[in-house]
Amino acid sequence: MFHAFSTEISAFLLKVHPGHAANTSSKGNLTIELDNGNPYFYPGSTVSGNLIIEPKKPLDFKQIEVKLNGLGEVRWSETHGSGEHQHTEHYSAHEDYTRQGIVLVTSDGNYKLPSGRSVHRFQFTLPQNIPASFEVSGGHVRYVIKAKISRNGMFADLKNEILIIVLGYLDLNTVHGAKEVASGSASMTLCCCCCASRPIEAKLTLDKTGYVPGEYIKIHGTIANMSNSSMKGSSCSIIQSVKQIATNKSRTVTNSVAKLQGPMCGRNLNVQVSENLQVPSLPPSGLNFCNIMTLEYLLELRVHTPTCHTTLRSSAPIVIGTVPLIMDDNYMGYSPRTDSNYQQQSQLTSTPTPPNYFDWAH
Repeated sequence: MFHAFSTEISAFLLKVHPGHAANTSSKGNLTIELDNGNPYFYPGSTVSGNLIIEPKKPLDFKQIEVKLNGLGEVRWSETHGSGEHQHTEHYSAHEDYTRQGIVLVTSDGNYKLPSGRSVHRFQFTLPQNIPASFEVSGGHVRYVIKAKISRNGMFADLKNEILIIVLGYLDLNTVHGAKEVASGSASMTLCCCCCASRPIEAKLTLDKTGYVPGEYIKIHGTIANMSNSSMKGSSCSIIQSVKQIATNKSRTVTNSVAKLQGPMCGRNLNVQVSENLQVPSLPPSGLNFCNIMTLEYLLELRVHTPTCHTTLRSSAPIVIGTVPLIMDDNYMGYSPRTDSNYQQQSQLTSTPTPPNYFDWAH
């Protein structure tokens, strides 16, 4: 199993059982249950299920309602200055993608919910032009179903909520340049005692730019160490780069979402890099219809230099999609997963089977 997409999304997803959420209190149970227990949806699809109420005794209430909220948010703080001049600036932005609500039952105070089990249907339709669900440090796109029984007087309301996952869609065959070779190069010198070494160079080449989860990226490259110092090692990583756009400032957050170790490189040596790195479950590039975050990916070759020196990084841009490229018969890079969420990944259909986004949480 690949590394989790991020610790933030892992922690958040594990708070909610996919497709089912129950809240038990001294007053009884309030459960949100999605049809077929399925928490995955495409934009434009119908979200339906049951609100199950099980009071332990007749319950006073004013209103029972269910809401579907979709929103994006970025939020972070930065500290500037020092001593008595130190201050903290806060940056944030948010946007709504959908706000829908259904009032299931109302009461004028003369009617109580009877004890026992009652089931109430709800249904929403997701808008077409909304971004995929996404979690990263300092930002998120979330879609949440919330249920509430509003109580009379001083009694506390009963509440529950469940997360649903909106899947992104990106056909790589429609992306300009997705079939083109991707490459990158970088060089540096080691400076010790005011004396610069001969250069260290890293070059990498990928046979194409576009990939889908489950596919292997064929990495070819060279590390030319012309210095008199041996390198500590090398690695290849898929880097997720997220630009977060607040009201009056922006920042970029990067995460390594998949990684493997590369070859060692001694002094005055050239080393060939030939690795296959499988793409884990990831949302597609772009994060379309989100105006406060953009999402890009890089394949990065790192050369780990001796202590006290900066790591040398050579990178090439890649595009992550959900529908794979149609390549020549001799291209063998795609190795589909065997679980049910990947079985149709290589088929070009109007509704491709999505990757299992809950792989992030394992």
